[in-house]
Amino acid sequence: IDKKYDAYVINLDESPDRWNHMQAEFKDTIFNLKRYSALKDPQSRGWVALGKTYGEIVKQKLAEDPNFDKLLIVFEDDAFRTRDLETSNKRCIEILKYLEDHKGEYSHFQGGGIYPQPVKIENNNPLLIRCDWIVCTTFNILGKEACDTIMKYQDVPDDQKEPIDNYLAANNRGKMLVPYPHLCWQLLGIPSTISNADQKTTLNEAFRNAHKDLTTF
Repeated sequence: IDKKYDAYVINLDESPDRWNHMQAEFKDTIFNLKRYSALKDPQSRGWVALGKTYGEIVKQKLAEDPNFDKLLIVFEDDAFRTRDLETSNKRCIEILKYLEDHKGEYSHFQGGGIYPQPVKIENNNPLLIRCDWIVCTTFNILGKEACDTIMKYQDVPDDQKEPIDNYLAANNRGKMLVPYPHLCWQLLGIPSTISNADQKTTLNEAFRNAHKDLTTF
């Protein structure tokens, strides 16, 4: 690996097991993981806290790298690779190089997502699909447009906030890129800190269906 990319991992202080999982899962990959302590919501609304944590990451990005010279890569702490290490590294190197060369042509890239509405093949090698809609924040690479959206989200009253992935999709229709097949899914065996067990099962099924939908497309 000639080049490594810094990547934030959003992780609650009381969940060191998840941070350990991410370090093991992405060991020897092109990603240099940096733990980012997740905020907590007083009313235990995980989606609100997650959206605010993204806001803090973006604030830091805008202060340190306002011209977006480097890619802003963010993982949540329940991601897992869908392919073997060598294949994953090869695909990620190709995809991240493409994203670096085409800044401003997409709002954000999602390494894995659900409920996709694909509109066109963006690029053949690496194979990327432009979507009008896709949600999930397991693995995101955020462009300036998506970061602006996240900052607007911070002004929404907490009792009116929707999950940040829905907000991103709703405000960036037709500007999202996804790889085919997905680079990451959410880990099936780890309970969600946002969803209940039934919702987690539904989410896992949604990842399978997303793959089917993109395959059909």
